Amino acid sequence: MTVQLRAELETDEVYEQITLIHEQHDMSQQPSWQELVASDLHGNEWHFHHIFRGQPRRHLLTTEWSVFVSAKKLVAGNAFIFLSMHLGVLATVSHAISTGTFFSVFYKPRFSGTIVDVGDSTSSRWPDSE
Repeated sequence: MTVQLRAELETDEVYEQITLIHEQHDMSQQPSWQELVASDLHGNEWHFHHIFRGQPRRHLLTTEWSVFVSAKKLVAGNAFIFLSMHLGVLATVSHAISTGTFFSVFYKPRFSGTIVDVGDSTSSRWPDSE
């Protein structure tokens, strides 16, 4: 539903608050599937189809997945994480889905690196931010 970019008041650590709502028709098709849209750190959007099928039934990513793997130079054994969740979070999400209510996910990336340039940002997502 919404994505809000935020920062911790005490530490200036950046994070996203993502508000979601379950749509009953995302997983009603046979085989069950849903579209996932992920943005990378460069602002590129990647569209995947998440399908639950096969014997035994398993989760598969299709559509642009092979293009994504090539672009990111992923190899066998690499891990790709959309969001890390704990069991309490999953229980909350399960309750929100069963009651048809909104739920929020807070994503705090742990990136490390070196600042190589400083400039003014014209991004509308971070108004008045350097």
